[in-house]
Amino acid sequence: MNDIALPSPEPLDTSTMAGKTFGFVAMGTNDIFPGIADGATEALESVGAELKYVESESSPDSAAQALRTMVNQGVSAILMGAYESDLVKSAAIEAEQAGIPLISTLTGSTEPVLANGQVGTVNSSAKDTGKAQADYALAKTNCELNGIMVFTSVGVTTALHNDGFKEEVAELCPDCKVESIDVDNSNPSSVVGQISTAIQRDPSINALMASWDGWVPFEVQAAKAVGYDLVKENPSDQELMILGAVGSDSTVEFAMQNGVAMSTLPPPSELVGWYSADALMRAVSGATPPITYAFSEKIVDDSNWGSAPLDPSVYPTLPDYQEVFKTAWGQ
Repeated sequence: MNDIALPSPEPLDTSTMAGKTFGFVAMGTNDIFPGIADGATEALESVGAELKYVESESSPDSAAQALRTMVNQGVSAILMGAYESDLVKSAAIEAEQAGIPLISTLTGSTEPVLANGQVGTVNSSAKDTGKAQADYALAKTNCELNGIMVFTSVGVTTALHNDGFKEEVAELCPDCKVESIDVDNSNPSSVVGQISTAIQRDPSINALMASWDGWVPFEVQAAKAVGYDLVKENPSDQELMILGAVGSDSTVEFAMQNGVAMSTLPPPSELVGWYSADALMRAVSGATPPITYAFSEKIVDDSNWGSAPLDPSVYPTLPDYQEVFKTAWGQ
C-alpha cells in the first residue's frame, strides 16, 4: 500500500504575528472545512493570532461576497476553501489591492493560480489520487478493466480526479475501457439510473469508480438494482468492484460494511489546518510565491482499514505535528 511522507515546515519567524487576524472563507459546506478551521485556529492561537471562519453558499458569487467582507474587516491574509482566486476574480483583486494575500485549499490542484493576490495552496493532488485509484483498479482486474467513473464537471476536484484516472489507464492499459458519467450535482441519486443503463448496455462492465466517496452508496445501489454481486478483486460475470476516493471515517465505515474494495484518505483536516496556518503566516511574512504544501492520499482497503470505528493510525500523519510546527515557528 502507498507510503505517505508529509512535508515538514521550514523555520518561520512568528514573533510579529501576535494580534493579527486571518480569514478562512469556505465555499459550501462539508465535514472537512470545520476540521481545517479548528486546526488553523489552534495553530494561530499558539502565536497570539486568531482566525475568522465563514462558510458561504456553494456559488462563486457567495464566496466573492464573503471574501469582500473579510477584506473590509482588514484581515491579514485569507484562506479560500474549495476555490482559486480566478473563480472570484473581482473580489480577489480587491484583496490584492488591500495588500491581503490569498491561499487556496481543497481545490485538488497543487499548482496554485498565482494571480489576483493568490500566492499559494495547501492541497492534495486530485489527479494523483485518480492515478493511484487507476493503478489499484488495473491491478485488481489484471488489466482487464471495463469501468465507469462517476464525477461532476462542476467540481474541479472531481474533474481533475477523473482526468488523472483516465490518463493513467490510457498510458498503462490502452485496451482497457473507462466511461465517465458526469453527475447532476443537484440530483446525485440520478446516477443510479445512469449506471444501471450503462451496465444493461454493456454487461461486461466490471468496476464502478467514484471520484468522491459521497457517490459510493449510489454505486452500491446501482449494483444491487442490476443484480450484480460485489467483489474486491478479479470480477467475473455479473460481478463488480466498487472503488471510492477522498473518504472520511463515515464513508470508509460504509465501504467496510458494504463490500466496497477501496477508498483513499487525505491527511486529517486538523493537520491540514496547521499547514494552512503556516502558509497564511508565510504569506504575511513576504515569502516568495508559490507557498505550496502538497499531500498524497492514503489508499485504504481490507489490508489496512481495520474495523469500525476507523483506526486513526491508518491516516497519513506527521508525528507530534503541533510540536513540529511550534519548533519551526521558534516557540
